[in-house]
Amino acid sequence: MFEMRRSSAFVLRHRLGILVIVVALAVDQVSKLAMVRSLEIGESWPTQGIWHFTRASNTGGALDLFSGHTVLLLTVSIVGLGLLFALYWNRPKTEIRPQLAFGFLLAGAAGNMIDRFVFGHVIDFIDVVPWLVFNVADVSILIGILGFIHDIPELVHRLTGGSAPTPL
Repeated sequence: MFEMRRSSAFVLRHRLGILVIVVALAVDQVSKLAMVRSLEIGESWPTQGIWHFTRASNTGGALDLFSGHTVLLLTVSIVGLGLLFALYWNRPKTEIRPQLAFGFLLAGAAGNMIDRFVFGHVIDFIDVVPWLVFNVADVSILIGILGFIHDIPELVHRLTGGSAPTPL
């Protein structure tokens, strides 16, 4: 009963972040499903212009780092999501920016983690330059990181017990 009350309170305090998680994760997974059903790996559409949808398989992390280490990346994703959620869980009512940042970061990490778990690789398809193909989850992670940059001085202060540097 007590845990249910805490969960309900969390949802009320952070409803905007939760909405972002649901919407961004749904857009990520639906867009990947559309690519899987429409294109073979390596196939692009349209074939002309600078913007393409090119289905790619990424067994690594960002920029294909740690390629082929799916179990390691899954483990890091699970631990990272757990730490992020634990840091966020007990925060009092949060301002809009951190809620959005948390929502985008969690949705992006979860989207790519689902791919690794289900397919053994991440499905990438947004192709704007010849050497970089990414997905909606990657964009969500980037938006989340950019949203949290402002919180870094406060986090350093809380973790070190020192004086907080001037915010960015």
